[in-house]
Amino acid sequence: MSDRAKTAVAMSNAAQRAGNATAGWKAWCRPTVVVPLLFGLGVAVYVIIGMLMPGQAPVPGDSTTAANSSQTMDEPAPSLSGLSALTAGKPTLADADLRAGRVTIVNFFASWCVPCRVEAPVLMELARSHQVPVLGVDFRDEPGAAARWVTEVGDPYERIGVDRDGRAGVGWGVLGLPATFVVDQHGHIRYRHLGLITREAMETEILPLVRKLGDADAARAK
Repeated sequence: MSDRAKTAVAMSNAAQRAGNATAGWKAWCRPTVVVPLLFGLGVAVYVIIGMLMPGQAPVPGDSTTAANSSQTMDEPAPSLSGLSALTAGKPTLADADLRAGRVTIVNFFASWCVPCRVEAPVLMELARSHQVPVLGVDFRDEPGAAARWVTEVGDPYERIGVDRDGRAGVGWGVLGLPATFVVDQHGHIRYRHLGLITREAMETEILPLVRKLGDADAARAK
């Protein structure tokens, strides 16, 4: 085969490879291929951000990613000592607030928590009813953002403690937000609800337990 023929064959093979590469690129660029790839990349980026900045994305166990769960129990409430105040006009929480001879509700929330915003009207209604004091713990949040959030959506809390690093919440078994606990007169957790509180849950689960605990304590006092 002459040099000219060899050159022609080589050029033909190169053109064929280029055509195959172009066809392959066009196949990869089809929407049915590109859209799933971009979606997967976006999910991966979101997960990485959530790992690096746990206070800025839903936490595992958040009601946006897992079903709500409720549990009755009877165990001493973990410590809430060392929590700072959210604002100068709102007192912080201390362990003594959970052992003051009254039933209380402890609610973990954050300004970045979307379900917390959804359940806020339910907690506001509870606060206005004066049936049981609500104590708030601002979990892994920027205090300034939390203060603005409370001003915007309403403040049902008698006291608010700032759990900036999340250590207190971990001690309470908080895996995501919101998380709500019923604490009896002796500082024991009697009920835990992970996920947002609905009006139905408030009326059928939480308030009946609050009344039952109050009645039992009153009966013992007689």
